[in-house]
Amino acid sequence: MQGLPAFRCACLLLLAPCSSQAQFIVPSQGTDGWSRDVTELSLYAEWDFFQSPGGPNAPQAQTVVGNLPGDAPAFDAFDSNAESSGSQIISSGNIYTFGGINMPLTIAPGFGLGYGFRTVVLYQVQTLGFEPDVDTFTLNGRFLPNEVVELERKDAVSVFGGADVTNLVRFELPRNDLSHEVFFEAESTSMSFDRVTIDTFTEEMICPVDVSLDGKSDFFDLIRLLEDIDSDDGDWNADNATDASDVSNFLAALDQGCQS
Repeated sequence: MQGLPAFRCACLLLLAPCSSQAQFIVPSQGTDGWSRDVTELSLYAEWDFFQSPGGPNAPQAQTVVGNLPGDAPAFDAFDSNAESSGSQIISSGNIYTFGGINMPLTIAPGFGLGYGFRTVVLYQVQTLGFEPDVDTFTLNGRFLPNEVVELERKDAVSVFGGADVTNLVRFELPRNDLSHEVFFEAESTSMSFDRVTIDTFTEEMICPVDVSLDGKSDFFDLIRLLEDIDSDDGDWNADNATDASDVSNFLAALDQGCQS
């Protein structure tokens, strides 16, 4: 992906860093395999401003293509460290921290389909001032990104330094959960959580046992499932429990391999 043209703006207030509304990537069938607002089992939400540091904050735009379970969470984005960070909503609608560490958490509901459904989570975020610690991006508390791409960078306009940075973070899972929660931490104090979008796309897998998503059915798939089970999050047989039966049922399916 190529960087996008830089924008210039002037900020009149010290604690109201400018928001240039960086042009986020819009998923399309040709480049990403699905089209926003069109493809079945996909959803999208965008926050251009926030009302509460600790949430809830409803997105200004959202679309769900498919039927969500009744117990799926609502879209939300906020500073999960708000009680400790002292974050506040500034005049531009950003969540800003001066002396604490901003820890944004963005929540998107899921269809709760379980294993056998490949899910891509595409997360895009614009921050001002000190930037995200890219090593802290996680999904659902434990899944690491498949890639982190810096889409745009501009010099900071604040006396506190830093930069206006836009990052794209992509996660890929062999399952679809009831909730998809993206977390990261600021590198330092004085970070402004400015704007964020989240897209998810889900499709049924031809080979459900390929939980390592490498196109094969082998020992590495078992390792990946065992990691989920170790986190009490490996309900392979969809009986609402993570136990030994998930391993035995998975091994039976793995023994049959991928049927083309």
